[in-house]
Amino acid sequence: NIDLPVNVTSIGTVFSLTVYYEYDNSVLNYTGFDNFPSGLVVTQQTSNILKILIGAFPATTTIVDGTLVDLQFDYVGGPSDLEFGVDTDIYKSSMLKTDYTPFNFTSSDVTNGAVNGTYFAASIDGGDWNTGSDWSTGVVPNSWANVTVASGTESIIGANAMANDVTIETGGQLTLNDGFTLTAGGDFLVESVSGSNGSFIDENSIGGLTVTGTTTVENYLSAGNYHGISMPVSGETSTAFQGAPANIYLKYYNEGTNDYTNILNYG
Repeated sequence: NIDLPVNVTSIGTVFSLTVYYEYDNSVLNYTGFDNFPSGLVVTQQTSNILKILIGAFPATTTIVDGTLVDLQFDYVGGPSDLEFGVDTDIYKSSMLKTDYTPFNFTSSDVTNGAVNGTYFAASIDGGDWNTGSDWSTGVVPNSWANVTVASGTESIIGANAMANDVTIETGGQLTLNDGFTLTAGGDFLVESVSGSNGSFIDENSIGGLTVTGTTTVENYLSAGNYHGISMPVSGETSTAFQGAPANIYLKYYNEGTNDYTNILNYG
């Protein structure tokens, strides 16, 4: 949660002051306001425009210099400008002076604010990726979310989805339904420990997962035991087993001859 102050100077005594602010509602979710003088009201005009009104004509209001009000938002991730409404005929910031003359603000009268983009953590412990209430943050992740699929849970992606980093914990399961995509702008990790593996199932025939960074699929191996191994990613070689515990041997199975043959060399 963040507070964004609206600061004023040299307004003085007026009949009313009306201010509009525009922002990116995929980045900021308006929740209310605080630290305001008596008579000030904030209303949501559209999904991404707020109206601040103070004054009760014909009574006058004296507006002191400093912070007029703190606008409160849930931060969803990413950058957003907070733009003072001066460039639209419908949502134009203005004030009515005590001599009954209106004043419309211009761009030179204001300094706009902004929220810089930053990554944030979000976790899901089962359910629908595209349902906000299933997430720890209460919102569906965007490209600024570092996502964790919790151990011991099953989650489904039934619409196009995005994130930055994606981590599937050991015992966590994530399924990407056919016809949809998952785009990870960072890294993609499927974890593994003794007796438990993370799972990612892509039901698309040609693959719906796109990873900009590094894809890592862990597979826990214990010495002195047999393991059935299949590669969940294309292009992998036996070099993936370098650094494995002692007594780890790798063979491939020939179905036609029902034989196992040693893979002697990495690569």
